Amino acid sequence: YGIENLNNLDQLPAKGILLFCGVPALEGGTGCPARVVAIVDRPN
Repeated sequence: YGIENLNNLDQLPAKGILLFCGVPALEGGTGCPARVVAIVDRPN
C-alpha cells in the first residue's frame, strides 16, 4: 500500500506519533481517498 499527497507532515515530530489510516473497503479499485490521523504522544 502507498499513502501519498499528505499535508502538514512538517508539523509532526520525527518520533512519538501513532498514524492511523482509514480507508473504505473496496473491491477492484486502484485507489481511493483516505482519512489519515496522527496522534502525538506528549509527555505530561
